[in-house]
Amino acid sequence: MAKAFSGPLVGLFVSIVEVAFVIIFLQILSRGSLGGWVYDPQLVILSAVVIYLIILSTLALSLIVISESATMRTAQIASSMIMITSSSIFFSAPYVDLDILPIWILGPLTILQYTHSVLAIKTLSIGDLMRAVTHLGYLLLFLLTLIIASSHMLNEENIHMKPK
Repeated sequence: MAKAFSGPLVGLFVSIVEVAFVIIFLQILSRGSLGGWVYDPQLVILSAVVIYLIILSTLALSLIVISESATMRTAQIASSMIMITSSSIFFSAPYVDLDILPIWILGPLTILQYTHSVLAIKTLSIGDLMRAVTHLGYLLLFLLTLIIASSHMLNEENIHMKPK
């Protein structure tokens, strides 16, 4: 249970560190060729917010899966599948233009909150603030739904305790 409460704090720390490293990385790149500020503060802030929301939603989704699993092994496998799915979407985002995918592929992908996180950052990076806010809204909706569902599904009898 402590992991469920410490997870959001770690997520906040991760998003702050990610922003700091993105700024440092872009500044190092800019000193060699451009000599000025090369990052968009809105994009950096949105990136931090999206990362934090994704961490929270992954925790909430994992909590649902873990609380409904019959054994620790199935809980670990299911949690790993969640992480593999999110990682697959994040790592494919720079190589796949989600906007040009056929609806029969993009439709099922939009069910996942990870797709909206990628689209929020992408749309803001090309200057479309309204679509970025829309995708951020979907991400918040997913998060709230998962938090409500996980709080209703959490049963103290199903929490697996480490054997002594």
